[in-house]
Amino acid sequence: MGFSIFYPGGVIRLSTDRVSKEDAERQERTAQEILRRLEQQPGLILADEVGMGKTFVAMAVASAISLARPEDGPIIVMVPPSLKQKWPKDWSVFFEKCLDQKHCGHLDAALADSGVALLRLLDDPDDKRKEIIFLTHGALDRSLTDEWVKFALIRRALLRRSSMGHVRSALRRFAGRLLRRHWIDRKNPDLWERLLDNPPDRWGQILRRAEIPIDDDDPVPQALVDAMEGLSLTTFWKL
Repeated sequence: MGFSIFYPGGVIRLSTDRVSKEDAERQERTAQEILRRLEQQPGLILADEVGMGKTFVAMAVASAISLARPEDGPIIVMVPPSLKQKWPKDWSVFFEKCLDQKHCGHLDAALADSGVALLRLLDDPDDKRKEIIFLTHGALDRSLTDEWVKFALIRRALLRRSSMGHVRSALRRFAGRLLRRHWIDRKNPDLWERLLDNPPDRWGQILRRAEIPIDDDDPVPQALVDAMEGLSLTTFWKL
């Protein structure tokens, strides 16, 4: 049902200057037991009093799985909105204090606060992909707010529709204001036209050449590009 993961005690050590040896040993036994149970069941609940190290136990388990099965992709850790900043900070402490850098120095984590942010992280090439992603609860239920994805949807809806030429003409003049990127118009007045003329998987290169600040990723995740290409234009107008 599950998978067999050996807890690398020499690589992940929870005994630090912040935790007593007794508490660290208890936490490591807990992490080992969690991994053992995951061989036979899909999940379990870790419950303990406040301050007993549940966060570090969970990070130890996630790190052990990531080290043992790197080909499976990132480990998704879902966190409540109230803790979305705390867990990445705790990860920084865990990474510095509890991991053998010789074997674990490549492990990296990032926060995804929306579905688009998650897809961007999953879209990263292997050499840049984060091993652990902290995903905020409710991130996948939130309304679409990303400007580049919105513009990609508009572009797809207008694609190859000659009768909508007047809409396209107006769009290139008002897109900056519609997407709250009106400052782009002053520096790159023809940028929106260039984006309309090119598929979203080329937008990253266009925007970087125009010196528009974006992440290293393409602004529209490839998974969304593929999904849009798979929808008929009739579907877009029904939406």
